[in-house]
Amino acid sequence: MGNFLTLSHQNVKCRDVTPFVLCWAAVAGLISGGCVSTSVYQSGKTLKAGHWQSGLGFGVAHFTAKSKIVDFDTELGFPAVDFWLRYGITDFVDIGSKISLPGSASADLKLGLLSEDRGHPISLAVGGGYAQASNSSTTGSREDKTTISDSMAPVYLSKDFGEVLTLYAVPRLIARTTKNTRIQSGVQTKESFNDQMLGLGGGVMFNLGIGRDKHMAFEYHKLTDTDESEHSSTQAGFAIFFEF
Repeated sequence: MGNFLTLSHQNVKCRDVTPFVLCWAAVAGLISGGCVSTSVYQSGKTLKAGHWQSGLGFGVAHFTAKSKIVDFDTELGFPAVDFWLRYGITDFVDIGSKISLPGSASADLKLGLLSEDRGHPISLAVGGGYAQASNSSTTGSREDKTTISDSMAPVYLSKDFGEVLTLYAVPRLIARTTKNTRIQSGVQTKESFNDQMLGLGGGVMFNLGIGRDKHMAFEYHKLTDTDESEHSSTQAGFAIFFEF
């Protein structure tokens, strides 16, 4: 990924996105041992064409899955570390890829509709994305594994208060597929659930540096099953990120 840091704004071309996509695909195929990260760390603005954003986030998360298998491990709390890259395709469209430890990966696209940088009273964007994660646990001769896939439709809304402070909110709808597998004494049991999740949350962002291209954000998000509220994901954290 070191090549990403040496790109100049003038020399970025469409082909430069290829290693970005390949890197996500490779890591997504290898990741295991966690749950889908719910962090965002984004305002309603999109990156300028040819510009990159890189960030590192830290937080704590709690996850409750669904299962009808007796004593299946459905609850997990863990520290979360997020690393992401974003790239501005045009002044109105950017794409992003995020790797989250202990184990999830996601990719998304954001379309800017309004921006305070263009004279609008607020900044507003819509997007679409996909995330996947898996978690497994072993107890004696029993192994339980959960794989989660989220298709996401977020709305990004933000408001600047001066040059330094930005408040943002990111409501979103998620179509979640949960697949559980138990292997015990050579016998395999499988189950699958399709759920609609509602995500609510947001945060505060501080814009630093001469060009206001360095940021620090604090946020909280919760995803809740629209039918069963005990099926949920929460995450709180902070991040530092910059544009180049």
